[in-house]
Amino acid sequence: MSRCYNPLVYEKVAQTIQRFQLFTLDDPIVIGVSGGADSLSLMDCLTHLGYSVIVAHLDHQLRSESSAEADYVREVCARYEIPFILEVQAIGDLSKQGGSLEETARLARYNFLAEVAQNHGSHCVAVGHTADDQVETILMHLLRGSGPEGLQGMLPKTRFSQWIGIETEGELDLARPLIECTRADTVKHCQQLGLSPMNDPSNEDTAFYRNRIRHELLPLLETYNPGVRQIILRLSDVMREQVSFNQIHVDAAWPSIMTRIGAEAFAIEVGAFKALHPFMQRVLIRRAISSLAPTLRDISHEATLRAVSWMESDQGPLSLPGGLCLEWFGEKVILKTVEELTLFEAFPQMIVGAELKLSSPGEVALAHGWRISARIETRDAKRLETLTSESGHRIAAFCAEHFPTELTIRSRKPGDRITLPSVEGSTKVADLMINRKIPRQTRACWPLAISGDEVLWVPGVQRSNAMLIRDETSQVIVLELHPPDEVSHVDSPL
Repeated sequence: MSRCYNPLVYEKVAQTIQRFQLFTLDDPIVIGVSGGADSLSLMDCLTHLGYSVIVAHLDHQLRSESSAEADYVREVCARYEIPFILEVQAIGDLSKQGGSLEETARLARYNFLAEVAQNHGSHCVAVGHTADDQVETILMHLLRGSGPEGLQGMLPKTRFSQWIGIETEGELDLARPLIECTRADTVKHCQQLGLSPMNDPSNEDTAFYRNRIRHELLPLLETYNPGVRQIILRLSDVMREQVSFNQIHVDAAWPSIMTRIGAEAFAIEVGAFKALHPFMQRVLIRRAISSLAPTLRDISHEATLRAVSWMESDQGPLSLPGGLCLEWFGEKVILKTVEELTLFEAFPQMIVGAELKLSSPGEVALAHGWRISARIETRDAKRLETLTSESGHRIAAFCAEHFPTELTIRSRKPGDRITLPSVEGSTKVADLMINRKIPRQTRACWPLAISGDEVLWVPGVQRSNAMLIRDETSQVIVLELHPPDEVSHVDSPL
């Protein structure tokens, strides 16, 4: 196709690609093209600069003219002799399942682009966001109370899973080569090329939040300062540098303060956390929230302030955005999802609902690589001294004479009791766990060694007063709790 060249736009795009190392000539680029001036300009620029491109278009079927827009993009792709992939989805039906129409359409669009990229061996999706989109995004974040992460706006390049929470089979980046071009640049570029962009009438509808910013707020701000857009873009550059600087210090502090405990939770080292500057505290909380709730678009400054303030109290759980909560865990604080029952890797935990049978000799597997074993040993005076000193914690030794051939290993049930040495009668297992400061969140799945209805051992905590080793004992049964090879001990009593 013969095209009129616009060196200014081509140069801007080439400089942006090089400055932010968006992609290389070796990798095919999937471009989301709607048919508007921005995405058509992006398609032309990348083609002109020598990149191998694949155009992907999602027809949302939200408007009667959507099929005509798809046909136009197909026609332009044929003129450029580049691949065109179309998918039709009834987004209106999906939005009825919950969430705004805008958000539903956005997620559908990026899921589609990610799928096309993976199917065609591409490691990058390019979209036509411009400097004007950046200005609008930053104002939206400002009005929602975002901190530096929000005020940096859209990044020129980001990992798909980090930005939108879409998991992909391989590494997939989202690039914005037009982020330093204006909307006026793309409109003029299309005019010079003889392209006729399709205008989406929904872009004029001020019922949408972004459109109100575009058509009402920005023109008003320009009456105060005609250069307000450039000021906001400079703010974006400053905040991006600030976030990058913060990242260095967060990376240094993170390992000593945040410990991942399972897929759905972090343990926070409160003492070390409180020693940090309040700003760093909020940045750490923000990163942890983002890690557990990657689809959460905005984490407000107010939410991180509430989290930091809550840690100065002894209150009950604190709800946070993204279906998360903070709650005390012994001397630490846990950030976790509300819905999930977390099995804490640093503690022995039963797999939910499991009930195991342990023979002597034998072994059973608990959650996260923990194990309980049983073995038979001949009594030896020196060995007996070692077993006695360890008894009740990771090792519990019993007289073999009356020991059952099989134990049940299960989690605690209401009414479970244990007889303790030097204590008259029996004690509730629940009270024993409280007295031994077993973190509340771990108690429901903590394993018990049971014979009939009798609790013989609370592994890692206390053995019962049953079947004590006596002078005449010739053989002993040794129960042992084995931690996984690598385990992060979070206030572990073991």
